[in-house]
Amino acid sequence: MKVNYMENAKKLFYLVISITTIVLPTYIIFKYGNETFKGLIILFIFLAYPAISFVLGILNAILKVNIYLALIIFIFNFIFVVMYFLNSSALIYIPFYIIFYMLGNIIIKVFKKYKNK
Repeated sequence: MKVNYMENAKKLFYLVISITTIVLPTYIIFKYGNETFKGLIILFIFLAYPAISFVLGILNAILKVNIYLALIIFIFNFIFVVMYFLNSSALIYIPFYIIFYMLGNIIIKVFKKYKNK
């Protein structure tokens, strides 16, 4: 049985980047949070997390990671962030983040398709 180390390295790289970009900013806001940081979590919910989702979708398409595996990792990361740092009422935003994720992925795939023509 041949092990494809490059494919495993891509998956590991995507996993590390995904977890870091989703969990680290939220952790920093809550660790060092005071009165000035209270509005930042709202900013993250409506601006930063959709942007992070879009970038992770682009990264997924560039690295050619399995889309289903990447989506599972992505969804579990956001569920962890929402349940640990926020409350369950923020779970309603996860479908919107998935849409941004898929949009980033589709845009890169379309660019690659037209580039190869």
